[in-house]
Amino acid sequence: SPTDSGVGVDTTLYCLDTANTCTPNLVYSSPVQISTEGTSYIRYYSNDTLGNTESTNSNTIKIDTTSPVISWDSLTEADGAYKSQTFIASNVSWTEANFENITWNINGTKITFTSATYNYTKTGLTDGNYSYNVTIYDVVGHHATTPTRTIILDTIPPSMSMASISGTSIYQNEEIRVNVLVSEVNPDTVKFYS
Repeated sequence: SPTDSGVGVDTTLYCLDTANTCTPNLVYSSPVQISTEGTSYIRYYSNDTLGNTESTNSNTIKIDTTSPVISWDSLTEADGAYKSQTFIASNVSWTEANFENITWNINGTKITFTSATYNYTKTGLTDGNYSYNVTIYDVVGHHATTPTRTIILDTIPPSMSMASISGTSIYQNEEIRVNVLVSEVNPDTVKFYS
């Protein structure tokens, strides 16, 4: 509420706009309601009964009822991908007018950016299964999260050894039975060539 240490406040004038350029011309008589999504400005000044007028004041009001939208983009591997590498590279597309921060979560380890970020690469990873997602927040606290994806990193090549045939054995049968020992965390296919 306006105050005046002299004769008292006579009138308070205000205006609302989205550019902070309007000239106060509405008489304030009850609380002003603002419901426009986005950034609005209320500009106002008061005068007293002697005609003294204060300078125009301005306050910024931000109304945000819309949650961010986020999705994986083309750099991100498909869910369940097997890769022979020591990094996870991913990128996202998002829409948010009142951006606060964006967080990459890889197996519970989080990295947060407070500037608009669309891609992140985590390097120096060891072999294993990794789950990851990305969450974006706006200044009001609304948020959105990508679906969680999993990637399996495997940089160790498989090894195989024959258990029952020596390298110098000669066989005359049409059928040869071979016992093979395969050492591989993520086996796919074992092929024999004659």
